[in-house]
Amino acid sequence: MVDLTLRPLGPDEYELLGRMNRELVEDERHRNPMNAAELAERARRLIESEGWSIELILRGPEIVGFATYRREPAGPLATQFHLRHFFVARQWRRRGIGREAFRLLLARCTRDECVVIDVLEANPEGRAFWSSMGFEPYALRMERPV
Repeated sequence: MVDLTLRPLGPDEYELLGRMNRELVEDERHRNPMNAAELAERARRLIESEGWSIELILRGPEIVGFATYRREPAGPLATQFHLRHFFVARQWRRRGIGREAFRLLLARCTRDECVVIDVLEANPEGRAFWSSMGFEPYALRMERPV
């Protein structure tokens, strides 16, 4: 087991988050064209206006990643734990950090919640990781450029 902690993003850490989010966009092969500064501002809006939580993943004092999540309605009597972003910096991968960080996030869920993620088709590494964590495909979203 890796010694990790999670803590909320601090008000002076948006720039760092923007840089990490830009790396996430590149790694998952997303089409998002935002630069790090724009991603930092989007993160501020996610927290302040849209009800998302952003927590940093720490190994000792070092920030090694982040997670963005919120609870959402999943029917009249249920909620789901929507994990929007989950990122471990490149130099920290393949050391069990992603598994342990996800275990810490799961501790925030209630027994009746379902964890929901979106994984891009263009991200085979992400699909493999989440499959190894017990996730199964539920829906296929398709798109076509006009």
